[in-house]
Amino acid sequence: MTAEELLNEAILRSLDGTRKCPQSVEFIKFLAGVIKSLAWAERQREKADPLTGAVDINDPDGHGPRIAADDAPADDRLEAQREYKRIQQSLLDLFEDDEEVQYLMLCRFEEMPADEIKQQLDMDDRKFATVQRRMRRRIDKAFPEGWQQ
Repeated sequence: MTAEELLNEAILRSLDGTRKCPQSVEFIKFLAGVIKSLAWAERQREKADPLTGAVDINDPDGHGPRIAADDAPADDRLEAQREYKRIQQSLLDLFEDDEEVQYLMLCRFEEMPADEIKQQLDMDDRKFATVQRRMRRRIDKAFPEGWQQ
């Protein structure tokens, strides 16, 4: 994210109530903290994103998605990104009748922490665990041998 995108996202989250400024904190300090938090989360997301990791794109058994390393040619990285998005869409399509799971899955795709997901989706721990189990069971049933292209 650019500095401008971080600032815009911090302001947006402040205005929509996602992030709330305590009365005892100056708004500028609060905004700086939100920006710092967003930047940290973005760095963590980049580290965790399989498209930016150094993973060999040549899957020996041919069953996994093609994940490109940072130093892979641009066309391989683009193809890996397309495959990654295709897999995401396949999973979302599997839950077209279950909005709760779809929302949870979208949050997971964004690498959102569980506490933030629960807050955003207005779920307590029990409801969150129930939705996760429902998601896991259907995925396991649809793909008993793991993901197959």
